[in-house]
Amino acid sequence: MSIAPKFPSLDDTLGAIQIGGICSTFLFGIGTLQAFYYFKQFPRDSAVLKTTVWFVAVLELGHTIACWHALYSINVTFYGQPQYLDSPPHSLEVTILFSAPIYTIVQIFFANRVRVLSGRWLVPTICWFITLLRAACTFSLFGITLGVPLLSELKVKWEWLIATGLCLGVAVDGIVAVSMCYCLGRLGSLSLNGVFDHYFEWIQVASS
Repeated sequence: MSIAPKFPSLDDTLGAIQIGGICSTFLFGIGTLQAFYYFKQFPRDSAVLKTTVWFVAVLELGHTIACWHALYSINVTFYGQPQYLDSPPHSLEVTILFSAPIYTIVQIFFANRVRVLSGRWLVPTICWFITLLRAACTFSLFGITLGVPLLSELKVKWEWLIATGLCLGVAVDGIVAVSMCYCLGRLGSLSLNGVFDHYFEWIQVASS
């Protein structure tokens, strides 16, 4: 009587990728809806801003396609072959290539909004610098993954680079969020009420 081979736990490998793919696809849908209503409600915005929105939307689409190609390959094409969890298809690496310009553009844009609202350059300049450092970490990581076939080896040798990139991203998001709240708070309660009114109006339109 043959004994079925024992598979390793997939919770922190395939499970994490699966949850990440589902969450990113959900957010991609929200982003697509936002882009649609942006072009519908603000047709007179500058060509530069419209092009930026289009570019980010296309990058998000590419990121989603690459993510699900990797998931399909691991779950279906290489089903029952756990060795491919440590050596996934290159489409998983391509998601890194798509994500770097996405967050770089978005964080630079919102840091610039802080500059517009506050009228000061210090905080936005710090955010831009940190964002560029994070982009350098991400693109470096992408280049490294092309030469390191195993994720286990990548985690051992380059975990510090991965952690650095993630921490830099969290730092920028936190600085921008706090700065935006502070700037909006200085505008007064009437301005904030207008912001929330537009927000809830958008939710009603999007759900109708």
